[in-house]
Amino acid sequence: MAIKRRKTVSTPIFGKYSSESNSGEIQKKSAMPIRHLFRKIPTMLYSIDRQGRLIEVTDHWLKVMGYKRSEVIGKKSTDFLTEESRRLAEKYRLPKFYKLGFARNIPYQFVKKNGEVIEVLLSAASERDASGGVVRSFAVLKDITEEKKAREELRKSEATLQAIMDQIPGIVFQYILSPDGSFSIPFISNLVNEYWGYTSEEIMAAPSFVFKPVHPDDLNMANLKITEPARTLEDLSVQFRIICQDDSISLGCSIKPWALSLRKAWAS
Repeated sequence: MAIKRRKTVSTPIFGKYSSESNSGEIQKKSAMPIRHLFRKIPTMLYSIDRQGRLIEVTDHWLKVMGYKRSEVIGKKSTDFLTEESRRLAEKYRLPKFYKLGFARNIPYQFVKKNGEVIEVLLSAASERDASGGVVRSFAVLKDITEEKKAREELRKSEATLQAIMDQIPGIVFQYILSPDGSFSIPFISNLVNEYWGYTSEEIMAAPSFVFKPVHPDDLNMANLKITEPARTLEDLSVQFRIICQDDSISLGCSIKPWALSLRKAWAS
């Protein structure tokens, strides 16, 4: 008896399909959930074609920028940049991106629909065809607007603090003692240059310099005493000799500590 073989057709998840009609139908159906997932990614993500036009954006991108999807699809991604960011993108950054095929943490300024400017870091990757040409690209944006504002506020606060400290008739510095015994000097008033001959930048870069002007006979005592308040968290007034730039001797050191994740103290 002859056995009839049943014709079977298998459809792979990835790869070529057996017929163009089946391929188109399956790809169309599979593209729908992928597009839905793309849009739901909780970050500012978009995709552009080879002409730089937006072909897809996430819902989060739309929410932050204040647009509807119908208002942005088909427009160039550079249309949403400030004038200066657009100039940098078109003249320098995009040509470099198309050459390399990727970009990482490039600063840009994007403009929301309401005119508000946001600061972002852009990272992107491209998809190329067989000839090496860019077919489309994907870019993710990290909003650093608040972070940048915080850094600017900190910079202003530090400048104000420096100005106040420079009016104090003595050298004021911050001494941070780590659990492993190492220490740093993240701040020292500019008067250090007049008295000790070092700039504040030199002291902060090489914290051990803070002990160089101490009289050799008082050095061990100074090392012990200056770390004591960082351990006990109690105020301390101590006298040791400091040799100034003009060879004169100054006395005294007042230390006021406080505790955070590391032990810190203000000395003057």
